[in-house]
Amino acid sequence: MTAKMEVADPYYRDGDKVRRDKVQELLNSSPYIKKADSLSELAQKIEVDISSFLSEVEKYNQAFDAGSEREPAFGKSLKQSKKFDTPPYYAIQLFPLARKNFGGVKTDLRCRVLDKYFEPIPGLYAAGEVAGMAGGHINGKAGLEGTMLGPSIFSGRVAGGWAAHEAGFGPGFVGKPNRPVMRGL
Repeated sequence: MTAKMEVADPYYRDGDKVRRDKVQELLNSSPYIKKADSLSELAQKIEVDISSFLSEVEKYNQAFDAGSEREPAFGKSLKQSKKFDTPPYYAIQLFPLARKNFGGVKTDLRCRVLDKYFEPIPGLYAAGEVAGMAGGHINGKAGLEGTMLGPSIFSGRVAGGWAAHEAGFGPGFVGKPNRPVMRGL
């Protein structure tokens, strides 16, 4: 797998061409990547229980050998997978994060979280990513990078204002229109 591994960062590329020497440098020197010549050694390096680790790898390999479509523990497709039987072995520490959220919990205009009957849950407020931005869904399916920051900050201000109000501090938060209100139309 490492022979075909690509890293999008320009440091690891010359235009379209992957710099294999730089990728290998990453594999050899990153504090988030551990390399070992045996699975037991890898388990030790990543500080997990060796017997449990070897047992899980064996179950995975058995599913692969049996021709199963999916591995049993998590249902991962084995279609494009490979058996763990060729050293060196690598473990990569990942740091998952949410970059966008087009859903989330439902909130009202005060950023109070709503229950399944669309009634506010006392004392529970949500803002930003978890709320799908300021009450949910304002960016729709066409949200681009950066479109979540403003609504996240604003919904945080609204939620914070109303949570403080509920706790006995301040008047809450009511936004003002950014243009004159037309009366009599």
